[in-house]
Amino acid sequence: MPVMPVVVAALVGLLLAASVAAVLYPRPAPVVARDVAWIAGSTDVRTQEGAVYASYLRRHRLHRLVGGLVGVSVAVVVGLSTYQTVGFSIGERNPLGDVLFLGIAGVVVGSLSAETYRIARPSGRLRASLEPHRPAARPGVVRAARVCASLAAALGAADLLLGEATAPTATALVLGALVVGVSELTLRAVRTRPRPGLSGRAAVVDDRIRAFASTVVAWLELSIALLVLAWATSALPADGSGAVGSALTVVEVALVVAAFVALHRASPRPSRRWDAGAPSATADVMRDAR
Repeated sequence: MPVMPVVVAALVGLLLAASVAAVLYPRPAPVVARDVAWIAGSTDVRTQEGAVYASYLRRHRLHRLVGGLVGVSVAVVVGLSTYQTVGFSIGERNPLGDVLFLGIAGVVVGSLSAETYRIARPSGRLRASLEPHRPAARPGVVRAARVCASLAAALGAADLLLGEATAPTATALVLGALVVGVSELTLRAVRTRPRPGLSGRAAVVDDRIRAFASTVVAWLELSIALLVLAWATSALPADGSGAVGSALTVVEVALVVAAFVALHRASPRPSRRWDAGAPSATADVMRDAR
């Protein structure tokens, strides 16, 4: 029996076992007082409010972690079984076997699933406020994502007309379109879901979470749109010119870097430079929220 298939099968088996363990027993970063103060925009957070914020952040981090792990695991399994290698490339292989594409897509889909879970409507009689909704945060980021997605679709159509379209690029465009579509639906649901007909402080918590959710989804949509645009750019013909080919490569790398930056902007944790001012003021909140 050839050695390579045996090695590939062993690696696939180990990876599947590790993926199952990661999904069943994930360990996202714990939510601390500083995180609650960050999403609340204040260190003056009551116990029940802190519990809501902490639960939301924990769920978001868990879904993001599991989504990324599943995406990378699927890419490694497909890459090893199809190409006998683990790939990090743009446009050269099926995106289902590309760790870069599916890793980012997994994080995006996992994060979107956290927001979708958050906006699920309970059954029974509901009480909601009739006050108008605040506009969604980051409209400029959403417009940029839509422009990038439209450019990717246009380039994909041009590749098809020029006969340069490849199966990997077409697959990336289809997967990207699905994720962008889910992002748009999630943004709409976040924007239009009923406001709680409770106290003024409950409305403040709802506004903070709604603003955070729309910000996260906007950056996630931009991240996947930039990545798909990079794949569409990779299929453009270079006309045998080294200068044109080099320019396209630079554009592809820039788009991938921008996708990582957008993904980082959607991170459910404060930056290292953020200062809560008095994090000890929320210590009791977090003790009760755990």
